[in-house]
Amino acid sequence: MSQEIDFLAVVGKLSGLSLVESATTHPSQPANYRVTTILESLLEKVLIQEEWQAARQQAVREIHQVWWEENHNRTEAEGLEIVRLGLLAKEQEIAVSVGDRIGKNWVNNSRFLEALELCKQVLAVFQDYRILGTVSYAEEVLGFVQEAVIHYQQALDLCPEEELTTKATTLNNMARIIAQQGDVAKAIALWEESLELFEQIDYAKGKAATINNMARIIAQQGDVAKAIALWEESLKLFEQIDDAKGKAATINNMAQIIAQQGDVAKAIALWEQSLEIKEQIGDVKGTATTLNNMAQVIADQGDVAKAIALWEQSLEIIEQIGDVKSKAATLNNMALVIAQQGDIPKALSLWEQSLKISEQIGDVGGKATNLNNMAGVFANQGEISKAIMLWEQSLELFEQIGDPQGKASNLNNMARVIAQQGYISKALALWEQSLEIIEQIGDAQGKASTLNNMAGVFANQGEISKAIALWEQVVSTLAQISAYSDLVTVLSNLGLTDESNGLVYLAQAIWLTLRIQAPLVDTIQLISALYNKVPQSDELEAVLGATAMFLCNSRGEGHPQLEKLQEDSFKIILGAANAQGIETQEAFGNWFTQQRLNDPEYFLPRLNQRLEEIVGDGWLFDPSQVVGE
Repeated sequence: MSQEIDFLAVVGKLSGLSLVESATTHPSQPANYRVTTILESLLEKVLIQEEWQAARQQAVREIHQVWWEENHNRTEAEGLEIVRLGLLAKEQEIAVSVGDRIGKNWVNNSRFLEALELCKQVLAVFQDYRILGTVSYAEEVLGFVQEAVIHYQQALDLCPEEELTTKATTLNNMARIIAQQGDVAKAIALWEESLELFEQIDYAKGKAATINNMARIIAQQGDVAKAIALWEESLKLFEQIDDAKGKAATINNMAQIIAQQGDVAKAIALWEQSLEIKEQIGDVKGTATTLNNMAQVIADQGDVAKAIALWEQSLEIIEQIGDVKSKAATLNNMALVIAQQGDIPKALSLWEQSLKISEQIGDVGGKATNLNNMAGVFANQGEISKAIMLWEQSLELFEQIGDPQGKASNLNNMARVIAQQGYISKALALWEQSLEIIEQIGDAQGKASTLNNMAGVFANQGEISKAIALWEQVVSTLAQISAYSDLVTVLSNLGLTDESNGLVYLAQAIWLTLRIQAPLVDTIQLISALYNKVPQSDELEAVLGATAMFLCNSRGEGHPQLEKLQEDSFKIILGAANAQGIETQEAFGNWFTQQRLNDPEYFLPRLNQRLEEIVGDGWLFDPSQVVGE
């Protein structure tokens, strides 16, 4: 039977020995006492163990009540002192609840190393499901992925039966990590278990968040239609419970996939919708994320100035809220685009900033991605040995955090550069290694990228039939995941490589550009390539020229190369006129009008008709499945 300790008697004994003194400054205030830590060893000799433990417990309860429960202006230092005393006094609920609150706050503010250390201190005394859940997220970012999975499992095992929300959320988080490691089947099973629990408690918000996560992975696997259907289900749930933040996040994810399909206008409209919601509810972190995503797609379209402006807007928000992890990711994205524009010193400066942040907060995945991107730029600059060194560092980090997708991407990039150096067999071995990983995790986009690079090497080696076979496989993969923007690029490669069937491939590529918002530079280059293959004096020449000029006018606003693209487009139509014997300006004007080249309602359908005639039965994808059909 436990002995009941008289706390006041203990205090009286200590006061009599002058080991404690009153900290009360006014008679009306409740009695408070303080004791310096240097007297702790002396107190242990004065008090028996039960008295000592009772004093600790009473002290931490009093402090918890005053500093935490009744205090609306809590400080971090006070919270940490409560945790320290709670651990000493073996007051589990106080130590864990306060420690978990601080740990979660640190994780949300990218203080992962501090969160990890705090959680370890608590776990050394108490194995509690809440702390295990918090430490797992910190471990995931810091690269301790296996430990994170183990701790999530321990959290599940210790979670009380009635805590269904916590169980379901933990399963959701575990599934996310396991999916990133490539075991998609197991991840889906965990998500389904999570959904079942959320349905039991009728927790629509948790269910919607889980469906959102599932959709992202399913889209990566190539089943875009199913992913979109899941996102729509998630949206419906968020709307039912009036969860604007969840709705905006889901719209953001949908927009990314729709942009990949080539419907950039629709994607941007969705992002703007997401932004509007986030601004209404004051979700500044979400606003920054959406601006970042929009900027990347706009940069891909060629409007780099607008993209940089959006990234700078995103960075301004990130600085305000102190989200250093997002800052590092945004700087990385900016650097990649700036490097592609040729400003290597500025890009490297941004990458150095990003790397420094990633190292400070222990973000292993962010550091690995940075090094991977930097290596590509050094390789393009001819500094091959430096690039390989960075890729090897990046590869080691991806392996450390169990990121097979990052590892496969790294191997793919290394192989491309090694092939350019002439070491074809070594490059092919790396690509085979990359493909093996990709097949295991079902990364359709990664598979297409790797096969495309391999095909390019075979084409350069003169093994045209081998290259064509691989590119046709890439087309099939990209069509499966509705990645129509990338599909245009591969069809273009085929069209320029295959002498016998080039017209058919180029016709399919241009047919796609009429339906998706492919980058304008690529589109005009494609039209020029088809123009050069069309028999001279064919009416298609003039139609191609008129289309090129039309696309410059309709899609080229703000494009830094617009003037050059317009000149190239005019040369096409001028060449078509010359082939018809048109030599004077007056004759050109009459011919232009007679051929209805000023009427897009005529020449666009006519171009479409001619392209479909050229392709005939040679489609490499199902045209009825394309956006806009």
